[in-house]
Amino acid sequence: MNYKYLVTLTFCCFILNSQNLSAQTIAMSMVPDSVSSLEVDYNRLFISDDDELGFLSGSYNFQYKGIINSFLNFIGELNYTYKNGENFSGKESGLSNLYLGVQLKTTQTAKTKAGVNLGVYLPTASSSFFGSALSNYYDIFKFVEESTTISGSYNAYHYLDGDLRIGYEIGTDLFLPSDEFSDTELFARYGLSLIYTVNGSTFIQTEFLGIANITTDEFESFDDSSFHTYSVGLGHHFTDKFNLGIYYRNYFDEFFDPSFKGIGGLELNFRL
Repeated sequence: MNYKYLVTLTFCCFILNSQNLSAQTIAMSMVPDSVSSLEVDYNRLFISDDDELGFLSGSYNFQYKGIINSFLNFIGELNYTYKNGENFSGKESGLSNLYLGVQLKTTQTAKTKAGVNLGVYLPTASSSFFGSALSNYYDIFKFVEESTTISGSYNAYHYLDGDLRIGYEIGTDLFLPSDEFSDTELFARYGLSLIYTVNGSTFIQTEFLGIANITTDEFESFDDSSFHTYSVGLGHHFTDKFNLGIYYRNYFDEFFDPSFKGIGGLELNFRL
């Protein structure tokens, strides 16, 4: 496995100065706050032979959050995937399902930020885009073509002391396929995150996330109907308007191809 891309991203984080920390997640839904933002994420698969994918191959996610009023935010999100490499006959690219939603801010204090995310994934995904879900299986409903998904979650984070913050997510996804051969299904999602701030500006972050099908009877056990992922990340907030992070993500489950070695990611967050 070739780690040159992850090393490059790590180096970029450390050559910049920083000032303070803003709330940021790796894969969990964004916790509602009172700041408009634009977030760009790049995810690259690590496989046994990295030469199979070109340097720019990966999943690019764009998310905009706008403040409507003191109680309500707007969220829009779209993913673009690009593939190019030795094992592809040509360049491949595609768009995901478009996510449109709102955030209801229930708690906004110095110690706690909390609220509800409500939204819908519209059926805009390109044909054969589903393979891109491997970059972030927790957001699988972005990638399933000919489907609509209604999503809702409660998200919060709390400062336990000056340097440590804990966050969590509990939610459901109602999957509504257009395909007559597929069934409507309900999924539960859940997550936990820890963020530790170093020197007031650098933050170390980890997330544990899960998603489970709670309506189907096709699986014999909970392990078969669910999967779980973990992420570790490092970031800097180097102005009050911009922070950058890198992270590594992998899955606990064994059904992924043995050649799959995880995902490396770069996250840029602009406060507007």
